[in-house]
Amino acid sequence: MLCVVLLILSPLSWRMGELELPVQFWWKQIYLVGLLISIFYLNAWGIVPKFLLNGKNYLYLLVILL
Repeated sequence: MLCVVLLILSPLSWRMGELELPVQFWWKQIYLVGLLISIFYLNAWGIVPKFLLNGKNYLYLLVILL
């Protein structure tokens, strides 16, 4: 929800429609939203159960930092 507000709705409120944003900007925003969603689910379903819940805290931190 936060990514939608930050990446999609906030540009719509810039100057209340007086500024025309290029198509490339919107493709970049869609790409970033997809990237954030995929990183979230990769972390929630893959990395956390595999490392963090098994007590491998330092390995989890290493994977996150890489």
